[in-house]
This record gives sequence, structure tokens and C-alpha cells, in this order.
Amino acid sequence: MQTIKCIIADDEHPARELIQLYLEEMEGFELLGTFSNALDTFNFMQNNVVDLLFLDIQMPKVSGVELIKSLKVCPKIILTTAFREYAAEAFELDVLDYLVKPITHERFMKAISKYNFYKNKVAEKKEAADTFDQAYIFFKTGK
Repeated sequence: MQTIKCIIADDEHPARELIQLYLEEMEGFELLGTFSNALDTFNFMQNNVVDLLFLDIQMPKVSGVELIKSLKVCPKIILTTAFREYAAEAFELDVLDYLVKPITHERFMKAISKYNFYKNKVAEKKEAADTFDQAYIFFKTGK
């Protein structure tokens, strides 16, 4: 089983701690770091591979939405915010899920299930593509 590399970006310390606590209970997830602003998060992501980003929307200087738009290669993102009104814009940015604070354990687990479902679908597509590359069709020509 491949380890899922995660980071948390949220300007609220209690929110970072809660998500970290939830992640520690999950098998196969590795927390690479936590950040209190989008600039530090951006800098970290320029030099490290991240599979899953837990991202707050409203942060000082650069918002979570601006961070998403600035990334050329984007991991799967689960937004964590106290504001419901950003949901429509968030899904236009192709985020995986949208968690409204305070985040319950049940809702967090549902978001992780979505990520696992996504990861399994990607693996199935890759497996199908690999099988397709190896498939042969023989045609009889002539008599």
C-alpha cells in the first residue's frame, strides 16, 4: 500500500491540530507538514510531492483559492473553511471535498473515503490502460 503524502494549510492553529489528530488515526497517510499561510505552503509544494492538501480558504496575504489557481501541478484538495458561501467557486476549481468548520470526525472520514474512491478509480483506469496496451487482435485476411 502506497503512503498518501498530506499537508495542512490553515491559519487557525486549533484547526490544524484537529486535522492532524484525525490523520494520525488513519492508516496509510503521512503528514509532511502544516502551514499557517499559503505562501509557505506554495514554497513547500514547489520542492515536494503532495498527494492530498487540506486547505483553508481565508488566510492572510494569499487566500486558499489564489493558492489553488497559482499551482501548475495540483494535488487533490479538501477545503476546510468556516464559510459555506465559497462552495460553488470551490467545486469549479475541482476540489475533492468541502469541509465546513467545526469539522466532525464523521465528516472528515467521509472526505477521506472520497479520496480513497478517487485514488482507486485512477488506479483502475491506469490498469485498464496498461491492459489495453498489451491487448492484441488478430485478423484473418484472404481466404
